[in-house]
Amino acid sequence: VIFFPYRKFFDDSLPPELQSRMVSNILGVLSHIVEKQIVKLEIISNRSLRGRILAYLYSMAARRGSVSFRICMNREELACFLGVNRSALSHELSKMRADGLVSFNKNQFTLLNQEEIPPVRPPFHCHFNEGEEDGLREASR
Repeated sequence: VIFFPYRKFFDDSLPPELQSRMVSNILGVLSHIVEKQIVKLEIISNRSLRGRILAYLYSMAARRGSVSFRICMNREELACFLGVNRSALSHELSKMRADGLVSFNKNQFTLLNQEEIPPVRPPFHCHFNEGEEDGLREASR
C-alpha cells in the first residue's frame, strides 16, 4: 500500500510541468510494482515445483540475456519466493541437475536443455538490471 498526499500534485501553486512530471513518475513506479507482481504470479501459478523453478530460472535468463546467470537470492529466499520449503527446493534442483536441465553452483545457474523449458515469459517487457530481482523478492513478502 502506498500513501501519498495526492492533493499536493494538483496544487495550483506548482507549475504544470512539475505536476505532470510527478504524476508520470508515480505512474512509472506503480507500473513497475505491478509488473513485478505479474511476473511473480506467472511463476507461482505453475502447479509443479519443477515448473515454478523453471519459470523463475527462465525469466531470469531472459532478463540477463544469457543461459548463464547469477541470482541474488539464497536458497531460503528463493524457496520463500516460490512458496515451498527449502529442502523441497534443494531436492528438486538436485533432480533437475541429474536430469540435465540445469547446472548450478550456489547462486550461479546455467540452463542446459532449453527444449525442456516451458515458454513462460513476463506478459510485459520488464526492465530489470543486475540485482533487481530483489524487487521480486520484496514482492513475495
